[in-house]
Amino acid sequence: MRFRPLIGGLVLLGAALPVLGWYLVRETRQLDLEVIRLEGRVHTREMDLRQTLRDLGVVRGANLLTIDPGMVRDRLARFPWVRDLRVSRVFPDTLSIRLEEKSAVCLGQRDGQLVLLDEYGHYIKPMEPDDPMRLPVVSRRGGPLESGEIVALMNSLGQHPWLRDRLSEAVGMPGDRWTLYTREGVRILFSKRMEAEMGLLRQLQDRYRILDRQVRQVDLRVSGQAAVRPLDAKASSWPVDQRAVSGAGKPPAKAVGREPEAGHRDVIAAVKAVFPTVMA
Repeated sequence: MRFRPLIGGLVLLGAALPVLGWYLVRETRQLDLEVIRLEGRVHTREMDLRQTLRDLGVVRGANLLTIDPGMVRDRLARFPWVRDLRVSRVFPDTLSIRLEEKSAVCLGQRDGQLVLLDEYGHYIKPMEPDDPMRLPVVSRRGGPLESGEIVALMNSLGQHPWLRDRLSEAVGMPGDRWTLYTREGVRILFSKRMEAEMGLLRQLQDRYRILDRQVRQVDLRVSGQAAVRPLDAKASSWPVDQRAVSGAGKPPAKAVGREPEAGHRDVIAAVKAVFPTVMA
C-alpha cells in the first residue's frame, strides 16, 4: 500500500512532462521556423507560393511543431503547374518543400481559348502572356483530340526535333493523318505513314533546305514522293521522287509568310486574345 502514492506521483509526472516540454519549446523558441527551403520550382511563381504559405501562417518565427505538412501540401497542390510535392519539417528550424512540376509540350484549344497541355495530353491551365509560347497548337478538324493522340504525335515529333522546333500548328485529319504548319508558313501533308514520310522530308531538308525556300506546301501522302507547291500562286506544283533526292541543292531562298487560311483563323484569334499587341 505504501507504494501507491509513489505510483500515483509517477503517473502524474508522466502526464505532465509532455505538457511541460511543449510549453518550454514554445516559450524558449527552440523550434522557431527560420528557413523555408523551396526546390523544383520552374513555372509556378514564387511570390504566389510564399503568399499561400503566409496565409497558412507559415512565416519566419512560427513554431515548427504547429505547422501541418499535410495542410501545406494540400494547399500548394492546387497550383496548376504542380504535379506532385513533398513537404517535411527538418528540425530544428527548416520547412522543406520539393515540387515536381508538369511539362508543357503543346497548346490546345478549349472554348476558343488557348490552353497548355502536358506530356500526357492533359490540361494544365489557360495560356497567359508569361507562359512559354513557342509551342505548337494541336487540334483536330471536326472534333476534339484524345489525349492518347496528342501523346503519340508529340512522341513522334520528339524523334525529329529539327521539325518539332519549327512548328506552329498540327491539325489531325480524318484517316489518322496529320497536317503540320511551320512558323515560316509551310504546310506539310502526311498520310498515316507519317514516320516513313518524315524520313523523306528530312532528306529533302538536308539536301535542298526545302522548308526554308519560298514554298507553300509539301505533300508527302503518295508513298516515296513529295509534291511541292511554290509560294507563287501562278507557278504549278512539281513532284519530287525519293529516288531523285541526290546531288546538292541550290542555296535556300528567304522564306516568305502566307495569309492564314480559313481553317486556322480560330487559332490566330485565340492567340490574339492572349497577345493582342504581338499579333496586331
